[in-house]
Amino acid sequence: MKKLLLLSIPIILCLFSMTAAHDDFYMNPFSGVIFSNDDFTLEIDDGSVFMKQEGRRGQFDEVEITETYDLIINGREIELGPKERELTREFHTLAYEIIDRAMDIGIDGAKLGIDGVKIAFTALAGVIKMIGPNYDEDDLEREVEAKAELLEEKAELLEERAEVIEDIAEDMENIFYDMEDAIPELADLHFDLNW
Repeated sequence: MKKLLLLSIPIILCLFSMTAAHDDFYMNPFSGVIFSNDDFTLEIDDGSVFMKQEGRRGQFDEVEITETYDLIINGREIELGPKERELTREFHTLAYEIIDRAMDIGIDGAKLGIDGVKIAFTALAGVIKMIGPNYDEDDLEREVEAKAELLEEKAELLEERAEVIEDIAEDMENIFYDMEDAIPELADLHFDLNW
Protein backbone atom coordinates (compact mmCIF):
# COMPACT_ATOMS: atom_id res chain seq x y z
CA MET A 1 0.00 0.00 0.00
CA LYS A 2 2.79 2.40 0.91
CA LYS A 3 4.46 1.63 -2.41
CA LEU A 4 1.25 2.37 -4.32
CA LEU A 5 0.81 5.67 -2.48
CA LEU A 6 4.43 6.56 -3.07
CA LEU A 7 4.11 5.90 -6.80
CA SER A 8 0.79 7.72 -7.15
CA ILE A 9 2.15 11.12 -6.05
CA PRO A 10 4.61 11.50 -8.94
CA ILE A 11 2.06 10.18 -11.42
CA ILE A 12 -0.47 12.81 -10.29
CA LEU A 13 2.22 15.46 -10.61
CA CYS A 14 2.99 14.14 -14.08
CA LEU A 15 -0.64 14.54 -15.14
CA PHE A 16 -0.72 18.06 -13.64
CA SER A 17 2.38 19.11 -15.52
CA MET A 18 1.03 17.77 -18.80
CA THR A 19 -2.13 19.86 -18.29
CA ALA A 20 -0.16 22.97 -17.31
CA ALA A 21 2.15 22.66 -20.30
CA HIS A 22 -0.65 22.25 -22.86
CA ASP A 23 0.02 24.16 -26.09
CA ASP A 24 -3.29 26.05 -25.96
CA PHE A 25 -2.27 27.85 -22.77
CA TYR A 26 -0.80 31.25 -23.47
CA MET A 27 -0.92 34.45 -21.49
CA ASN A 28 -0.22 37.71 -23.25
CA PRO A 29 1.85 39.73 -20.79
CA PHE A 30 0.25 42.91 -22.11
CA SER A 31 -3.33 41.92 -21.40
CA GLY A 32 -5.13 39.82 -18.90
CA VAL A 33 -7.59 39.72 -16.06
CA ILE A 34 -6.02 40.24 -12.66
CA PHE A 35 -9.22 39.76 -10.70
CA SER A 36 -12.85 39.13 -11.53
CA ASN A 37 -16.03 38.28 -9.68
CA ASP A 38 -19.71 38.62 -10.58
CA ASP A 39 -19.71 42.39 -10.18
CA PHE A 40 -16.18 43.67 -10.64
CA THR A 41 -13.29 43.09 -13.06
CA LEU A 42 -9.71 44.37 -12.86
CA GLU A 43 -7.60 43.82 -15.96
CA ILE A 44 -4.68 45.19 -17.91
CA ASP A 45 -4.50 45.77 -21.64
CA ASP A 46 -1.84 47.49 -23.73
CA GLY A 47 -0.35 49.50 -20.90
CA SER A 48 -3.60 50.51 -19.20
CA VAL A 49 -5.32 49.18 -16.10
CA PHE A 50 -9.10 48.81 -16.35
CA MET A 51 -11.70 48.44 -13.63
CA LYS A 52 -15.25 47.58 -14.66
CA GLN A 53 -18.34 47.21 -12.54
CA GLU A 54 -22.05 47.23 -13.17
CA GLY A 55 -23.28 50.69 -12.25
CA ARG A 56 -26.33 51.76 -10.33
CA ARG A 57 -28.39 52.28 -13.50
CA GLY A 58 -27.60 48.87 -14.97
CA GLN A 59 -24.80 50.06 -17.26
CA PHE A 60 -21.16 49.18 -16.74
CA ASP A 61 -18.87 51.83 -15.33
CA GLU A 62 -15.30 51.67 -16.59
CA VAL A 63 -12.24 53.26 -15.07
CA GLU A 64 -8.97 53.31 -16.99
CA ILE A 65 -5.55 54.27 -15.70
CA THR A 66 -3.31 54.75 -18.72
CA GLU A 67 0.40 54.01 -18.92
CA THR A 68 0.99 57.76 -18.38
CA TYR A 69 -1.22 57.51 -15.23
CA ASP A 70 -4.11 59.51 -16.66
CA LEU A 71 -7.51 58.62 -15.22
CA ILE A 72 -10.42 58.07 -17.58
CA ILE A 73 -13.87 57.38 -16.15
CA ASN A 74 -16.55 56.20 -18.57
CA GLY A 75 -14.63 57.73 -21.48
CA ARG A 76 -14.04 61.09 -19.78
CA GLU A 77 -10.53 62.11 -18.74
CA ILE A 78 -10.38 63.37 -15.18
CA GLU A 79 -8.01 66.21 -14.35
CA LEU A 80 -5.52 65.10 -11.72
CA GLY A 81 -3.31 67.03 -9.38
CA PRO A 82 0.13 65.73 -8.33
CA LYS A 83 -1.25 63.77 -5.35
CA GLU A 84 -3.95 62.08 -7.43
CA ARG A 85 -1.51 61.28 -10.24
CA GLU A 86 0.88 59.70 -7.72
CA LEU A 87 -1.96 57.48 -6.51
CA THR A 88 -2.83 56.40 -10.06
CA ARG A 89 0.86 55.72 -10.69
CA GLU A 90 1.11 53.54 -7.59
CA PHE A 91 -2.06 51.62 -8.47
CA HIS A 92 -0.95 51.11 -12.08
CA THR A 93 2.53 49.98 -11.02
CA LEU A 94 1.19 47.44 -8.52
CA ALA A 95 -1.25 46.00 -11.07
CA TYR A 96 1.62 45.27 -13.44
CA GLU A 97 3.75 43.96 -10.59
CA ILE A 98 1.04 41.41 -9.78
CA ILE A 99 0.96 40.24 -13.40
CA ASP A 100 4.77 39.98 -13.58
CA ARG A 101 5.00 38.04 -10.33
CA ALA A 102 2.10 35.76 -11.24
CA MET A 103 3.69 34.94 -14.60
CA ASP A 104 6.99 34.12 -12.89
CA ILE A 105 5.21 31.87 -10.42
CA GLY A 106 3.36 30.19 -13.29
CA ILE A 107 6.60 29.48 -15.13
CA ASP A 108 8.24 28.14 -11.98
CA GLY A 109 5.10 26.08 -11.28
CA ALA A 110 5.41 24.48 -14.72
CA LYS A 111 9.06 23.69 -13.96
CA LEU A 112 7.91 22.14 -10.70
CA GLY A 113 5.52 19.98 -12.68
CA ILE A 114 8.41 18.82 -14.85
CA ASP A 115 10.31 17.92 -11.68
CA GLY A 116 7.27 15.87 -10.68
CA VAL A 117 7.45 14.02 -13.98
CA LYS A 118 11.11 13.28 -13.28
CA ILE A 119 10.12 11.77 -9.94
CA ALA A 120 7.54 9.61 -11.69
CA PHE A 121 10.21 8.33 -14.06
CA THR A 122 12.56 7.73 -11.13
CA ALA A 123 9.84 5.66 -9.48
CA LEU A 124 9.18 3.70 -12.68
CA ALA A 125 12.88 3.07 -13.18
CA GLY A 126 13.12 1.98 -9.55
CA VAL A 127 10.36 -0.56 -10.04
CA ILE A 128 12.33 -2.01 -12.94
CA LYS A 129 15.54 -1.99 -10.86
CA MET A 130 13.72 -4.00 -8.16
CA ILE A 131 13.84 -6.97 -10.51
CA GLY A 132 17.56 -7.19 -9.80
CA PRO A 133 19.04 -8.41 -6.51
CA ASN A 134 20.78 -5.14 -5.47
CA TYR A 135 17.73 -2.85 -5.26
CA ASP A 136 14.63 -3.34 -3.16
CA GLU A 137 11.47 -1.53 -2.08
CA ASP A 138 13.33 0.37 0.67
CA ASP A 139 15.86 1.68 -1.85
CA LEU A 140 13.05 2.85 -4.11
CA GLU A 141 11.25 4.51 -1.23
CA ARG A 142 14.38 6.36 -0.07
CA GLU A 143 15.21 7.56 -3.57
CA VAL A 144 11.72 8.80 -4.39
CA GLU A 145 11.09 10.32 -0.96
CA ALA A 146 14.33 12.33 -1.15
CA LYS A 147 13.32 13.80 -4.50
CA ALA A 148 9.73 14.37 -3.33
CA GLU A 149 10.99 16.31 -0.29
CA LEU A 150 12.96 18.64 -2.56
CA LEU A 151 9.87 19.09 -4.70
CA GLU A 152 7.80 19.94 -1.64
CA GLU A 153 10.36 22.54 -0.54
CA LYS A 154 10.16 24.19 -3.96
CA ALA A 155 6.35 24.15 -3.76
CA GLU A 156 6.47 25.85 -0.36
CA LEU A 157 8.68 28.59 -1.82
CA LEU A 158 6.15 29.13 -4.61
CA GLU A 159 3.42 29.42 -1.98
CA GLU A 160 5.42 32.08 -0.15
CA ARG A 161 5.80 34.01 -3.39
CA ALA A 162 2.04 33.79 -3.96
CA GLU A 163 1.49 35.25 -0.50
CA VAL A 164 3.54 38.28 -1.59
CA ILE A 165 1.05 38.76 -4.42
CA GLU A 166 -1.76 38.77 -1.86
CA ASP A 167 0.06 41.50 0.06
CA ILE A 168 0.43 43.55 -3.12
CA ALA A 169 -3.29 43.14 -3.81
CA GLU A 170 -4.04 44.48 -0.31
CA ASP A 171 -1.79 47.48 -1.01
CA MET A 172 -3.65 48.06 -4.28
CA GLU A 173 -6.98 47.97 -2.48
CA ASN A 174 -5.76 50.55 0.06
CA ILE A 175 -4.45 52.79 -2.72
CA PHE A 176 -7.78 52.50 -4.52
CA TYR A 177 -9.61 53.71 -1.41
CA ASP A 178 -7.10 56.58 -1.15
CA MET A 179 -7.90 57.39 -4.78
CA GLU A 180 -11.61 57.41 -3.97
CA ASP A 181 -10.96 59.81 -1.09
CA ALA A 182 -8.94 62.12 -3.35
CA ILE A 183 -10.99 61.90 -6.57
CA PRO A 184 -14.75 62.58 -6.16
CA GLU A 185 -15.60 61.31 -9.66
CA LEU A 186 -14.16 57.93 -8.71
CA ALA A 187 -15.93 57.86 -5.34
CA ASP A 188 -19.24 58.56 -7.10
CA LEU A 189 -19.02 55.16 -8.82
CA HIS A 190 -19.16 53.27 -5.50
CA PHE A 191 -16.85 50.53 -6.72
CA ASP A 192 -16.74 47.46 -4.51
CA LEU A 193 -13.39 45.77 -5.05
CA ASN A 194 -14.33 42.87 -2.77
CA TRP A 195 -11.25 40.81 -3.50
